[in-house]
Amino acid sequence: MDVKGNEIRSKYGNNFENFKKNFMITEEMLNEFKDFVISKGIKWDEGQYSQDLPYIKAILKAHIARFIWRNEGWYPIMLEVDEQFQKALELMPQAEKLLASGK
Repeated sequence: MDVKGNEIRSKYGNNFENFKKNFMITEEMLNEFKDFVISKGIKWDEGQYSQDLPYIKAILKAHIARFIWRNEGWYPIMLEVDEQFQKALELMPQAEKLLASGK
């Protein structure tokens, strides 16, 4: 990571929960991502980008987290946008009730 990466590491390096809660992908970072994609010869689709923006932000944040905390940083960020995982969490109380009732 570059200078910005070192700044992020300096600010959050000892506190993943603070990073997870408070770190946000900025417009500047998104513009740098777009420039990077285009520089690799990939066709930019603004509509697809807008549709996928929450996922793009999550994966960029997860990559930064992985750089600092390895996989212990990657997975908690990615699970926040994993629809299957979120649905499983939502259904967990119902599963616990079924288990407790013996059904």
